Amino acid sequence: MRKEGKEPLFCGVDIGTSSTKIALFSSEGRMLYRSAAASDSHAVQSQQIWATFLRAWNTVPNIWKKEIQALCFVGHGPTIVPLISEQEDKGSESPVMGWWANPPADLLAWAHSRGFDPQIAPVMAKLVAWKNQSGSAPSKPIALLQPTDFLAYRCTGIVANSSFPVPGFLPWSPEALDTMGLKDWFTAPRCIPAGEVIGGISKPALEELGLRKDAVVVSGCPDFAAALLGTATIEDGLLCDRGGSSQGVTLCCKKRIQPPGLVATPFFIPGYWKISGMMNTTGSALQWFCAQVASIPIDGLDALLFDQNRPSPILFIPYLSGERSPHWDPEASGGFLGLRMEDTPQRMALSIMETVGYQIRQIVRLMEGAGGVVREIRSTGGQARSDLWNQIKADVLGRPVVVGTSPESELLGAAILAIAGFSESDPFTLSQTFYAPAKTFIPNQSLHKRYNTLFHEFSLLYPEQKTRFERLARFRKSQ
Repeated sequence: MRKEGKEPLFCGVDIGTSSTKIALFSSEGRMLYRSAAASDSHAVQSQQIWATFLRAWNTVPNIWKKEIQALCFVGHGPTIVPLISEQEDKGSESPVMGWWANPPADLLAWAHSRGFDPQIAPVMAKLVAWKNQSGSAPSKPIALLQPTDFLAYRCTGIVANSSFPVPGFLPWSPEALDTMGLKDWFTAPRCIPAGEVIGGISKPALEELGLRKDAVVVSGCPDFAAALLGTATIEDGLLCDRGGSSQGVTLCCKKRIQPPGLVATPFFIPGYWKISGMMNTTGSALQWFCAQVASIPIDGLDALLFDQNRPSPILFIPYLSGERSPHWDPEASGGFLGLRMEDTPQRMALSIMETVGYQIRQIVRLMEGAGGVVREIRSTGGQARSDLWNQIKADVLGRPVVVGTSPESELLGAAILAIAGFSESDPFTLSQTFYAPAKTFIPNQSLHKRYNTLFHEFSLLYPEQKTRFERLARFRKSQ
């Protein structure tokens, strides 16, 4: 048991789509405590974000809270939390427009026509839809926050955006709002660079959270960027596979490339490029199937599927909430292909896990087809806790998959920024110091050859079914 006063603690908070996680770290990057609280559902009001955080926070021993020197929030996005009132701590609420919600198709097409990339265009389309539905303009422009910014605001009282001040790491800018005719409606607060101190804890937050008076909040960033820090994916050719409810696959690339269907923006380290693919429903598809369809426990799934023959002859169509990379199709839908009477729920669950591997391989193929080089794949997130899933990915990709000593790299990345802000040290040096490989999953080449056949079939699924997806989407809307 840790003794009070032994060393300062640093708190990383990861605001996920389905849960909020909190971890305490030493100044050497060792995780000492972790807790989590599930969200009731995708948050639709700002106070739900705060309430979920508090549920996780209240499990932290009070004696440890007094040793926390700095907190840092990272989280999902692009998710819009418009700060309608700066009295949020007095009970008022703001609606949340999550990354999972699709904007009107005509407004999305218009945003694309104005030159916005597939990540920013949906945000601009949602803001235009808000404006059109609201009627009259507000008395003053509404500050745009993300969940990370909102929690930092609730702790400090300071309205600011937290991220790396580089295109691709913030979903809006004054220029983008002006282009879309939104500058009288919304404003982009000043961006405090990730790893810099935002401010001290406000008096109301001190009382509610039980922190020490000199604790500070350090600027965070999107969860995918925190994962890059937590896996030290900050060199040319390193690829971070971040798998949770959704998936982010990001390559650090010295060369500027533009693979079709992927997002290429400057990296947060000058001279490098961030090449990213994002998939909507990966881990959440498995959770959905286990809970809603098969009634099998997701905990202990590795043991349950251990004796299943691989590959599964079933192909899972994973587009349960439309899809982002590489198709960018909100009307795509999901299903199973190749089912027979002898198939079991276990075999179907296995096919969902394998399909995540096919999706990652599809992204990697596009990266390398455009001239990128993938030297090493580093897996992180909830999926990285599953040895079976890591091995499936290695077998499907035909490449080693490395898992670090801290599989939840978003939390480690948040801690790195908290430590850097408090000690005025370089977060990139801390990243390389703290990251260490724990286990490498070597591909089974015999299985890889069999997976090649199924990957080819998976690659044909979307183009062959695209028009059917459109017809089914029209029918669903007509109900």
